[in-house]
Amino acid sequence: MEKTTREKILDAAEAEMLAKGYSATTVDEVCDLAGVSKGSFYHFFPSKEDLGLALLDAFFERNRMVLGQIPEAPDDPRRRAIALANHLMASAGTVWGGGCLLGAFALELAKTSPLIAAAVSEKFRALTTMLARGLAPLAKSGKEDEAVQLAEGFIVAVEGALILARAHDDWSYVDRALERFRISAGIPGEG
Repeated sequence: MEKTTREKILDAAEAEMLAKGYSATTVDEVCDLAGVSKGSFYHFFPSKEDLGLALLDAFFERNRMVLGQIPEAPDDPRRRAIALANHLMASAGTVWGGGCLLGAFALELAKTSPLIAAAVSEKFRALTTMLARGLAPLAKSGKEDEAVQLAEGFIVAVEGALILARAHDDWSYVDRALERFRISAGIPGEG
């Protein structure tokens, strides 16, 4: 299925912004990479900030779908939570292999774009809620705040490891961080 003009623009923007950052990416570069005119760009996105907001939505939704698709979802809540945790760790390369727009935008735009900062905050909250709901049976105390802490721990492990992986051009930082998360959370491995 051929991509729409809007999808081409979003794909080009994601590639450029993950590689160079939001501020260093120009509308001209996005249009050139997408193979579209500036008129087409502005038909879909009145501003670069609108593009950034749409890109966050697309990135989040696509990755939420990947993270939410547990290959084997047992009926037992604890086993289902373990399957989710293992799925999250196995999906890290697919979801965050090119970087994370949420983390990148949070670092770069938190003080310069209140709209994007608010959108990033909302996406991180939604991700935390989704993960906490799935990981809740692994909370030792069974309390909701512990499930939220597990979810936040996973996000912190991934985001921090992505920074180190990028700095050192070495994905093993992510693998090690996820393994430390697994151990500290008491999550049994697959198999």
